[in-house]
Amino acid sequence: MMLWRRLGICVILSMMLVTGCGRHAPIKIGFAGTMVGGFSCASINGRNGVQLAVEEINHRGGIHGRPVELVMKDDRFDPEIALEIDREFKQDGVVAVIGHMTSNISKWVLPEINRMKLLVISPTASSSQLAGKDDYLIRLHPSSIKASELLAESLGKVMRHRSVAVAYDLRNQEYTEDWLETFEKTFTSYGGRIAAIFPFSSGLSFNYHQSAKQLLNSRADAVVIIAHSKDTAMFSQQIRKYDPMIPLYASDSSFTGELVQYGGPAVDKLMVPTLFYDEHTSSGYARFKTAYRRRFGTEPTLAAVLGYESAQLIFQGLAKTKRYNSESLRKTILETKQFQGLHGTYIIDGFGDAVRNYDLVMIRDNRLQKVSLP
Repeated sequence: MMLWRRLGICVILSMMLVTGCGRHAPIKIGFAGTMVGGFSCASINGRNGVQLAVEEINHRGGIHGRPVELVMKDDRFDPEIALEIDREFKQDGVVAVIGHMTSNISKWVLPEINRMKLLVISPTASSSQLAGKDDYLIRLHPSSIKASELLAESLGKVMRHRSVAVAYDLRNQEYTEDWLETFEKTFTSYGGRIAAIFPFSSGLSFNYHQSAKQLLNSRADAVVIIAHSKDTAMFSQQIRKYDPMIPLYASDSSFTGELVQYGGPAVDKLMVPTLFYDEHTSSGYARFKTAYRRRFGTEPTLAAVLGYESAQLIFQGLAKTKRYNSESLRKTILETKQFQGLHGTYIIDGFGDAVRNYDLVMIRDNRLQKVSLP
């Protein structure tokens, strides 16, 4: 009898231990980005924003008393590695993955995350080819078509440029070719002409100097660069050596801290469409900016803001669903639709695509100035 009583007590204690562990076990979320190389800037800043959000939620007690555990992996801008780590995330039991940070990788992994029913929330993938799909990808960055249309309309209707030369990066074609197609269609509708199109794949041996000469040989009124920040900065430096006065414009993907850092005076007066910028004022953003500076010692970029908001989106969804899996979280987010961001509210539509507006800004003396359009 004593033996059975002892066994019974052990069973009860074991059940209590298991129940207690389940109640306080961490909720896992993943982060996937390219942590080295040309596309690393957005990933590093995005990761910082996610990490800050996780630290804050855990400091406040987590989600319903459960801490959040961040599992980070490097996709190395390699589609096969990206697929491998997404499968690892699924095995790890994460409720969602924040990433991947480029349109190319996001498009590549899309069939597999749909098959696994793994919710992936990309802060920065913006190709319109990812829009309007009933899938497991939610994007915090709206389709780049809106940015491309805004810049093209401004150049054709307001700046009245008759011709432009365009350079675009082949390494992220899902984004850059989509951006270029929309830009060309809109710009020509206002009577403009694309004088030259220069596709490139940058690397250690890439000659920005020679490429800049080719762009300027077109005798276009202006130059548009569709690339990430470092390439945009390097092109700008070489172009300014030959023509200090030609107007320069860039795509929204170029807008990171590295653009001014590497471009220096060469990117002064460069214009770029962006979702939001440092001169935006809100109490939420001001608090975030102070916390980000204190934690990482740098200024937050767009990728950092969207990384932070991606984590907040997950936290808001988990607080509502109370069921910690991808399917339930996805359903809750799509049904909620409206969310609070650092610069105000934004919409996630029924396809998981963000609805937000762009502004056109100019770099002046290392600061950003909004361009007022009629």
